[in-house]
Amino acid sequence: MITEMSKVQIVGLRSQKPQLISLLHNLGVLQIELTPLSKVFEQQGLTYMSLAEKEEHERAIIEETLKKIQELLSCLKAPCTENISELSSRLEKLTSSDIQVQANNIDKRMKSILEEKNILKAEMLILPQYKKIIEAFLKTDYDLSKYENLGCIALVFPSKFVDRLKGFQELIEAKIKHKIDIYLSDFDAKKAVCLVFYEKRFSQDIDEEIFKRGTQKFTLPQQYLLCPLKESIKLIEERLKTIQQRQVDCDQQIEALAKENYCFLYAASFILKDRLDELIYQQNFVVSKYTITITGWLPKQKFNQAKDALEKEFGYKIIFQDVTKTIKRREEIPILLDNPEAVKPFELLLSLLQPPKYGTFDPTKSLSIFFPIFFGLIVGDIGYGLILLIVSLFLRRAKKTFLKTISKLVSYVSVSSIVFGILFGEFFGELGSHILGLHPILFHRQKDIVPFLILSISLGVFHILLGLVLGVIQAVKQKHRNEILEKGSIILSLFGLFFLVAAFSKLLPGGFFTPSVALLTISLSVLILVKGFIGPLEAISTVANILSYARIMALGLAGVIMAHIANTLGSLTGDIILGIIVASLIHILNLILSVFSPTIQSLRLHYVEFFPKFYETGGKQYKPFKKGNQILCIP
Repeated sequence: MITEMSKVQIVGLRSQKPQLISLLHNLGVLQIELTPLSKVFEQQGLTYMSLAEKEEHERAIIEETLKKIQELLSCLKAPCTENISELSSRLEKLTSSDIQVQANNIDKRMKSILEEKNILKAEMLILPQYKKIIEAFLKTDYDLSKYENLGCIALVFPSKFVDRLKGFQELIEAKIKHKIDIYLSDFDAKKAVCLVFYEKRFSQDIDEEIFKRGTQKFTLPQQYLLCPLKESIKLIEERLKTIQQRQVDCDQQIEALAKENYCFLYAASFILKDRLDELIYQQNFVVSKYTITITGWLPKQKFNQAKDALEKEFGYKIIFQDVTKTIKRREEIPILLDNPEAVKPFELLLSLLQPPKYGTFDPTKSLSIFFPIFFGLIVGDIGYGLILLIVSLFLRRAKKTFLKTISKLVSYVSVSSIVFGILFGEFFGELGSHILGLHPILFHRQKDIVPFLILSISLGVFHILLGLVLGVIQAVKQKHRNEILEKGSIILSLFGLFFLVAAFSKLLPGGFFTPSVALLTISLSVLILVKGFIGPLEAISTVANILSYARIMALGLAGVIMAHIANTLGSLTGDIILGIIVASLIHILNLILSVFSPTIQSLRLHYVEFFPKFYETGGKQYKPFKKGNQILCIP
């Protein structure tokens, strides 16, 4: 259900600002809003609070430090061994500048390690190329030591262009008006390599000519050319080993840095976010020379708690009043869902959509009922359900709230799958009937397709009618006459259509034919009157919505057939172990499909077919002004 909210206004002395902000932050129940100011108020000296120069400086420090901490946290990952609450309490005593200094020191150390890692990585990539180039000249008797003070580059190019090398040398020499030396060798079966020695002052001119031709170039370090080439190769191999060791050392340094500082950075990020929130939210306050006014929203049941806390702290020097009656637009009221613990996990599925408008229906409870039913009808297998139940128990051990919520959802759909598996007599398909002696209680899904289809469509009829009824109730509350007539007429037209089809099929006496036609005619006429000629199309669209529930039967049947194929192929192998392996692989594939497909289609039946009948989006989420360190969770 949607929690009833109260709009409140707090008026106190401007000198009380620090204590007031701290108290509201610790309470964590008030969503602070920007108070609109009319010209009359501005003329009376009321204005929005602006940050003092010192506070602006504080904000700049916090924002800069937070950015740095987030970058560090993305690089440093380590289990936190410290008590976060105690660490947060200690950090609260530090100024933002103190935290910035510590973060800067960590960042400096981190950048130094990363810089070395990048250099080592680049060297690790290029040295094998150097080695290959030098190996190409091992078979030659070139004496390269005489080029000690010259620059050297290696050019790798297709062997078919070797005859152009002489022309390239003459072109370079003509351009720089100086001699260069070139040594040629085979690089591999299709490429050649040459070493070009030149005076370093001509580097730019030579690079320009090479760039024009798009030739692959390597700048060779002098130390690998001045000694015998075999020794050069040994030097490179030794350097590669050294680099590998240094890379391991760098990783260990990062790991040690993370272990030493991760908890501090994580807790500091929440502390700084809290301080930044306090500075940002101040700009929503309205102030005069002596007073401060804060406007916001809180759950109605929290009103007395907030009032008592303020009166205890400030006594008669504070005014705390309910101004809910001044609301002109209900759309501005924030949304807080308050559902029983068993239903709450399904709020995660609802969060994929925009929140509902305040004063409308919260569909979480209906989602908690029908989603598991749809899922169970599609999967409907005891074996698959048991596997999902084990997965849910495993996920429940996770520390993250998100995974715990997922585990609860999985447990619900697993129980539903087991229940319908019992009703359909399925344990990994028909394996249950052969091994456990299971028999269908409801019907056999693979053989009794028509009853399965009728069940699916009947469920769709009930689901869609429920949505329309909720839509009518909501329209009555909101006093939307046209919407009442529209949804009411669609309900009557559906009943008229059902009775008509039943009369034609002789499921009902022939006397129902005339009243059904009359009911259908009247309801469609009202639809035309309210919505124009698009009205009957709405009724037809609703019928299409109902028929869409046939996908429950289709997907359920597909799953049963897949399980049957798994068991059949497993039995055809002629070997028990091989048969189990083959059947298990196909069952695993079917189980994976049985997780994603039923989830998507069950949600689709809610989002596309059911919710449009009554669900109104456009609400804004309730976001109270509260401290982040109250909900710290180590990832």
